[in-house]
Amino acid sequence: MNLPPRPNAWFLVATASEVRRSRLLPVDVGELRVVVGRSSDGTAFAMDARCPHMGADLAAGRLEGDSVRCGLHHFRYDLQGRCVEMPGAPDEPDRAPRVRTRPVVERFGGVFVFCGSGEPFAPPRLLVQDREHTAWAAGPPVEVGCPWPPLITNGFDMQHLRTVHRRELRTEPVATTVDPTTYQLKYVSRVTGRALSDRVMRRLSGDHIDVCVSCHGGSVMLAEVDLGRTRSAVLMGVLPKGEHTVARCLFGVPAESRIVGARLLVARWLYTSFLRQDVQVLRGMRFDAPPALQADAVLRSFVTFLEQLP
Repeated sequence: MNLPPRPNAWFLVATASEVRRSRLLPVDVGELRVVVGRSSDGTAFAMDARCPHMGADLAAGRLEGDSVRCGLHHFRYDLQGRCVEMPGAPDEPDRAPRVRTRPVVERFGGVFVFCGSGEPFAPPRLLVQDREHTAWAAGPPVEVGCPWPPLITNGFDMQHLRTVHRRELRTEPVATTVDPTTYQLKYVSRVTGRALSDRVMRRLSGDHIDVCVSCHGGSVMLAEVDLGRTRSAVLMGVLPKGEHTVARCLFGVPAESRIVGARLLVARWLYTSFLRQDVQVLRGMRFDAPPALQADAVLRSFVTFLEQLP
């Protein structure tokens, strides 16, 4: 397969509460390092972490109101990336260095940064549920011992769904390429596992689990699940880290519930129990055009989608 070390995409770099006005937060996205912070009005921003003057890490500098000061020579950059102060250097505005800024959006309780080239496409979104009336909670980052393609592809592997996650399909899966950067898969499943989380899921769903899984740009996977009496969602963002991948998850439930806090705890436990099984089985995995692609039409179409991403 011809896939890049990191997708040209939006990345979930932090939760909203982790990004503050008082400090710069460094995040590594593959070989790219960015710093994230908040302006004086609370708006999140991001810029490449290397000072264009001599390459110092801006994370070692400081946030000063609506500007970032490099710790090495104290060059100061505004939030549009322009150098507005060069202590000890000639006052030549045309020759002032400029740091690259990155598009940022906040949604689902997370901060997403576009770490690609060119114009950013639409950020990740719910496809079947109501974003405005969903409450979200975050789980801790988890490092998985494989590159990003096996991890993001895992959600579209129907045989893996049966063998590891103990689910059987009630309907044939229906795959759709919503747009050039969004892939959607819908299916209905039932539980065959006997673990405690399986038994709880069977009881909550009446053993009829309506699932919509979408991939956004190769860097975000979002599962929206309808159990009949309740709905929930989990968003997983991947951050490439050499031969490993850091996965971050956000969990969502209907915000109008009177017991939204308890529902978030249950959703987080159920999804974490479901996803935890992948951490071990994906360790050391490589995904080099496996023969299984010939037998699994869904997996084959999804890999084609990844290969054709901008």
